[in-house]
Amino acid sequence: MENSTEVETKKEVMKMVHKFKTTFQRLLSRENQNVIETDYERKESNTENDKETVPQKDWISLFEDPNEEAKCKQFAKHIEDGLKEAREKHLKCEILIPCGLTMRIARDILIMSESEPCGVRGCSLTIHLQEKSKCSELVKVQYDPSTVSTFEIHLTLQEDTRHFVSVRKMMMQLTGCFKHSTYRSTPKMLCQAYKLEKQKLYRATC
Repeated sequence: MENSTEVETKKEVMKMVHKFKTTFQRLLSRENQNVIETDYERKESNTENDKETVPQKDWISLFEDPNEEAKCKQFAKHIEDGLKEAREKHLKCEILIPCGLTMRIARDILIMSESEPCGVRGCSLTIHLQEKSKCSELVKVQYDPSTVSTFEIHLTLQEDTRHFVSVRKMMMQLTGCFKHSTYRSTPKMLCQAYKLEKQKLYRATC
């Protein structure tokens, strides 16, 4: 049995490792703050052992500052509200969002906004949806409407078009998962991949 001292030591070591990992991730992100693009899951399985990858929820304990975590959660809520608006006005179908996706997006946006004059408060976000060869603009979201936008970020989400996803959606419809939905169109399921592109809305002075 481990005594309390050993347990506390292990906790401290894990905390230091996580802090180092977070710092390293932030440094990598700062090297190219204008574009952040995630990897897309494999569309086809080559072996029987290949399984759908599950994203790590690094965002849960990413922020040591509670205020930064609160900003992240607030922006994630704005993104989700924006997608609800797009669902009602444009798509006319249910949108299935992977667990943790909006928090990871919000985390990356906060990192991209660190060098901006007003920080994340000056962010204007435009959300796009990539559907096979078609990319359409869905909605615009502003973190703080009372602050003049100093930079714009274009978020491109991707619909998951893998075969097993289509089967899963069909099964969900057959089992009545959407029986209370007001939409009759086939729901859209987003994948974990996304792209963020930043554009400044001001001219930097020397």
